Amino acid sequence: MLLADDEARVLEVNEALAILIGTSARELRGMHFADLCVSARRHVARTGWTNLIREGNLRCELELACRWGRIARVEVRALANVIPGTHCVGYWDVTRRREREEHSERYQLLARHTHDIVLFMRRDGQILEANDAALRAYKYTREEILKLSLGDLRDPATRLGVAEQLERAFSSGVRFETVHRRKDGTTFPVEVGSRSAVVGGERVLLSIIRDVTDRHQLQSRLVQTDRLSAMGTLAAGVAHEINNPLAYALANLDLAARRIRKRAAVAQETEGQAELVDDLEQLDRMLEIAREGMDRVRTIVKDLRTFARGDDDRLVPVDVRRVLESSINIALGEIRHRARLVRDYGEVPVLLANESRLGQVFLNLLINAAQAVPTDRGVQGEVRVTTWTDVEGRAVVEVADDGVGMSADLVARLFEPFVTTKPPGQGTGLGLYISRSIVRDAGGEIEVETSPGHGTKMRVVLPARALPTPPPSASFEPLPETAPARLLVIDDEPYILEMLRQQLGDRHQVVVALGGLEADDILQRDAEFDAVLCDVMMPDKSGIELYRGIEASHPDLAARFLFMTGGAFTPDSRMFLEARPKQRLDKPFTRDELDEALRRVLARRRSSL
Repeated sequence: MLLADDEARVLEVNEALAILIGTSARELRGMHFADLCVSARRHVARTGWTNLIREGNLRCELELACRWGRIARVEVRALANVIPGTHCVGYWDVTRRREREEHSERYQLLARHTHDIVLFMRRDGQILEANDAALRAYKYTREEILKLSLGDLRDPATRLGVAEQLERAFSSGVRFETVHRRKDGTTFPVEVGSRSAVVGGERVLLSIIRDVTDRHQLQSRLVQTDRLSAMGTLAAGVAHEINNPLAYALANLDLAARRIRKRAAVAQETEGQAELVDDLEQLDRMLEIAREGMDRVRTIVKDLRTFARGDDDRLVPVDVRRVLESSINIALGEIRHRARLVRDYGEVPVLLANESRLGQVFLNLLINAAQAVPTDRGVQGEVRVTTWTDVEGRAVVEVADDGVGMSADLVARLFEPFVTTKPPGQGTGLGLYISRSIVRDAGGEIEVETSPGHGTKMRVVLPARALPTPPPSASFEPLPETAPARLLVIDDEPYILEMLRQQLGDRHQVVVALGGLEADDILQRDAEFDAVLCDVMMPDKSGIELYRGIEASHPDLAARFLFMTGGAFTPDSRMFLEARPKQRLDKPFTRDELDEALRRVLARRRSSL
């Protein structure tokens, strides 16, 4: 408290005010009432003093300039002429109260505008305040939620131990995940961070709660994506493992068929052998059916290898219809039980594209089309695949179904990540998102034409690009088929070696090596071979390692290697084989394919003589 004259000069100061300001009463005497305030508030003090003299009283809030730079916020109440010409001014320190109020206001402002749920609660969990995000998340009105406790917002299955969690949160703070329940009974996963805080002078429990539904879905989809990636790697490995037995099975079927036909031809020239001829012809037909079945397996394995090359970025000339057929072979099991497949192929230009990625797009569209056809309507659906060239010379591939169709709202979000109409476990919601990225990278676009109940047409439009001019190839006159040659055959599969010995041994001198190490030992002692037929992936020493050694010691022989591969599923082996397309023979191969590849290698031998 202080006393001042009409000119607002301080006459007397009590000890409490002197202590508040941090000085002595003697130093304050004679100062102007307004000079006790911080400079920014002195004009308010002067105006207030004028009002005090005129009206006889004053009530306002000021900020006093205290020692050591401290500011005291005070509530001022004054009476004029308590003694004629002397005026009394009282000061009440409200610094802490105002700080608490401002702190509370900042909390409330932050809580109102954050997207997370914010709850203020008593120690027992009774809700004192909730922000707008909480009202939206739980679907309660403000009046309703303020009648609840934290336990009421928890899923019944997670309410055990709520009291202990509240106590820990109040004493030291907690962070955990649980499940909360909305007013309508639906639940959602949340991440909760709780600790005590002083708000408005009261110690309360502040909980910031985040809906982690999207995070959980993302994590589950990433896990599924990892599984799909692993399946791609597994598919490449399985294709490699299948191709070896498939190679000798097909070759032995071919050898058996040739021998049966040869025996049947002899029997036809012999009297009394009609029954034998009939039996041999039936056996030949059985072998032909078995071979057709093995050819189907061969096609499927080849398509699996195509789709497994996910990290291959090569752009090559691509026949869209051939890629479509590969995709159809993979998707046929999904389609045939739901719909009739109709092909309507028109002419399309050859594209410069990535074959495996383009196949991934078509496969995704085919499976989506099949799964859009209901199985309970009593009529078989239809999936129609159409190709044509548009007026701009672009290749167009359309996959159409007569299924349930889609709404305009869904179409607007169709290419966003994690948007799917399929039941849980049947789709990642990434297929169309990835497909559009692949098509756009190729300079094209995916178009959608659909309406509820009228099916869907997905249209891929791809620009034709100038194809690279192939380098001129040297022409060699091949050796006659009957020209004998000395061959080294290397593989880690004994049956492959036996099959090749049978197929080649009647015309050539064949030396076999079981694995890379045995072949290396042979070549160290004797490298006089006209050609080397070598497997690529072998456990003891790969064909690539063996080739590198021969390339250094016998470069002329290295040029006559023919690499037999059941699938190059490592980046290094793919790059190696891509650099040597004329020295590659994919398993399983036919007798004619083997003969043609061998003629190319032997022609190279002849040109060096």
